[in-house]
Amino acid sequence: MTSENGFLRTYSVAGLGFLLALVGGCIALMLKIPIPWLLGALLMSLLLGVFGKRPGFPTPIRDAAFLMLGYLIGSTASADFFTSVTLWIPSVVASILLIPAITFSSALVVHRMTDLTPNEAMLCSVPGSLPFVVAASEDMGLRTHIVLLFQSIRLLTLTFLLPFALGFWGIEVATQPSGSEQSILQTLSIADDEILWLGLGLGLAGICAVIAHRLNVPAPTFIGPMMGIAGAKLMGVPLPDLPPVLLFASQATLGWIMGARFDVIPAKAMRQLALACFAGLGVGVAVALAACLVLIWITGLDAKALMLGLAPGAIETVTSIALDQGVDPLFVSTHQIARMLSIPLIAAGMLVIGRRLFAVLVKRG
Repeated sequence: MTSENGFLRTYSVAGLGFLLALVGGCIALMLKIPIPWLLGALLMSLLLGVFGKRPGFPTPIRDAAFLMLGYLIGSTASADFFTSVTLWIPSVVASILLIPAITFSSALVVHRMTDLTPNEAMLCSVPGSLPFVVAASEDMGLRTHIVLLFQSIRLLTLTFLLPFALGFWGIEVATQPSGSEQSILQTLSIADDEILWLGLGLGLAGICAVIAHRLNVPAPTFIGPMMGIAGAKLMGVPLPDLPPVLLFASQATLGWIMGARFDVIPAKAMRQLALACFAGLGVGVAVALAACLVLIWITGLDAKALMLGLAPGAIETVTSIALDQGVDPLFVSTHQIARMLSIPLIAAGMLVIGRRLFAVLVKRG
């Protein structure tokens, strides 16, 4: 009976949190904030977290949200994917080469402005793959909470700034209305003949998530479903698009979870290191933007897609932004996956041999 009461209490509290996340999304939607369901829920989560009143989400709800987002991205695959992907090779290679470039340039700035060791500065500056950098920090006996602070501020800042930056640089929004502009009635509608296929698709997504988890794939509940559903679509399986209401719910959950990441960060450390965080992020973004401009000139690829594909942010976040901005989410996710899968190998190499190069750069400076 006690365990049953605990279960009911946990999910009742989670239901309250989910309702508050949707309230934040509705407010952001009325204020015409980009990706309103994600950013609105994130702001509400941060606000309640300051007062220690944020309801938590159990793991099954988190996994379901990531699974839905993975299904959505995978379902955008079409027959012209293989033709298009050959045109993406230069930018995919660039996204991998940017890992050491962003890491070293950002780490050099962070190291100069703080008392962080070279290893800590590099892990704070790695563009993404939070599970890897946290695990590496713990294994090396470094200050993991500092690494988490830098990575969280980077993700939060990019999440807020990217949608506005796309408009600031004069990049036009797609002519088709985004999911956030559809009517409430449209978000709740789904054809009867699609319900069965949607159920089968979500079941397949769940199986792919389990397989990805057992294979130790990063972000398995997102990448597993995304790749499995994309493969099914490319083989001609008529899987329907994810209903917008499920998309909005998933984005709101993602925003709520992002806000919760700041609970473990000491406020004092955040105040002391915030300037170094933003300086390091600024340098990293400048390097990525320079590469983006060169690629636009060389390849003629879409500027908005390249900015999101090369952005040093979490794959779930930037693909959500891509969906809201009318950008091909498979283009963005392909680049982000290539970067994320390459980070452990490249970052490990930087930690082994890169410290000497880092020391030389510091002395020359």
